[in-house]
Amino acid sequence: LLCVFPFEPELYASTGLRCDFIGHPLAADIAFNPDPEDARRALDLPMNGPILGILPGSRSAEVKRLLPLFLQVFDRLLDEDPDLVGVIPAASDALYAEIQSKVAGRPCRVVSGQSRQVMAASTAVLLASGTAALESVLTGRPTVAAYRMNPWTYRLVKGKLETEFVTLPNYLANQALIPELIQDQATTQAIVNAIQPQLKEGVSDLFLAQAQSIHETLTGDVTDRASDAILDELL
Repeated sequence: LLCVFPFEPELYASTGLRCDFIGHPLAADIAFNPDPEDARRALDLPMNGPILGILPGSRSAEVKRLLPLFLQVFDRLLDEDPDLVGVIPAASDALYAEIQSKVAGRPCRVVSGQSRQVMAASTAVLLASGTAALESVLTGRPTVAAYRMNPWTYRLVKGKLETEFVTLPNYLANQALIPELIQDQATTQAIVNAIQPQLKEGVSDLFLAQAQSIHETLTGDVTDRASDAILDELL
């Protein structure tokens, strides 16, 4: 079994199945802490001032549930800092139109795809939990994860959770590297409180060091490692 996370071999240890950690393709694809100016230039964003990357999910149901909340957060932050600019990557043409209609009148750009460029351009990133949280941390950007789901679904999922954390960066770091605000915790003010210091103060040396550690752990020549593991098993 080829594993992309370092904790996975231990999970299968009792099965007798051989498990090899080969690294994660995302880490190989994502440059750590890239120059934000390059991304801002590519997205035609202001070169100076704070930029909030807003990623409300890639599915229509997620966007309908989370975008209004994330825009409320943006409006509160904008009241505190009129220079703030938002940027939202839309995962599809249909979502682009939907997001654009909700954003109208705000200093907030909607772009087609390019979520990693958006992260690289951002001072901080507000996103739904998921793979995007790992991508954002691998980019070295301060991140806040907030998520709401159907209450019945949440009750079912919560009862089955066996880990303290729900985002991959926190699970990998075994600590609260990024704020997680889930369900009832995901209020407008709570999210504002979590992300405002990151916009004002920027990325901390401690966060960068921890994020870089995750990047280095997951980085490697995945193809070569996978090939070596397969050949070793066959031979």
